[in-house]
Amino acid sequence: MLLTEKEKELLLAILKKERIKLFQGKEKKESIEAMIHKIEQSMRNVKVNEIPKKFDTFKK
Repeated sequence: MLLTEKEKELLLAILKKERIKLFQGKEKKESIEAMIHKIEQSMRNVKVNEIPKKFDTFKK
């Protein structure tokens, strides 16, 4: 499943805010932390992989 940038931001906000309330167990907390880390890493990768517009002009 692919998420848009806005969907990722919304999911991160909800997970960070509600993780303690919804996920009481230690195993669940660790899996939620891992999911938060993966989503944040995915968002950083998208920003790093963007091609600046000034370099886009070299394409034919």
